[in-house]
Amino acid sequence: MKILVALKRVADPANHNKIKIPASGDRIDTAGLEWQINPFDLYALETALRLTENGKNPKKREGEVIAVTIGPKETETN
Repeated sequence: MKILVALKRVADPANHNKIKIPASGDRIDTAGLEWQINPFDLYALETALRLTENGKNPKKREGEVIAVTIGPKETETN
């Protein structure tokens, strides 16, 4: 069994006061924001890992979990 889990990065909600909107109002300045994986996507990843666990031999998986994210180059580090 193969399970594909899509992960999305989001701004850390604890740092909501770092969001800045320039006077022009045409964009959001994301400089200085800390990014993390969407908490709901983490739940999906954990569920996928649990589904592939082998109850008799916990060090061996019954399937494969593939995590994917789409975004700018910086998403690789998160």
